[in-house]
Amino acid sequence: MRRTIAVLASALASVMLAAAPASASSLPVVYGGFGLHSNFVHPKVRPTLIAGLVQDGSQWLTTRSWRRWSSTSAMATGKLHYRSCWGSCMRFKTVRASISLWRVRIHRGTRYFTRLRYRYRLGGKRYVVTRSFHGKADLPPWIG
Repeated sequence: MRRTIAVLASALASVMLAAAPASASSLPVVYGGFGLHSNFVHPKVRPTLIAGLVQDGSQWLTTRSWRRWSSTSAMATGKLHYRSCWGSCMRFKTVRASISLWRVRIHRGTRYFTRLRYRYRLGGKRYVVTRSFHGKADLPPWIG
């Protein structure tokens, strides 16, 4: 009976270890939290929302899934949401965008991406925007 319990416990432990998600220290995260005082908050692996591209909140990126998320870079296809009119008008439109993250650094033992690039087409023109994440409170955060 004891041997059966030990074998079952061992089998259960090996299944649980195999299904365990990667720890935050093994894969880089993206920090952020739109409107918060510190950017080293809310670490996320494979986030579905990247906010704070501009300080007035008029642009953000969304993605349903990431094509690649490795120890050195990440890539996804998603949508850039942007404000399409100004003044009292608050309409937004979307365009398809490719999203890249790279340049990994370490903050208090957690690996994180410091570079974000998104590419999109609008009105027949191609745009490439690159942002740096410094983790300072006075700069706009990325992730909401």
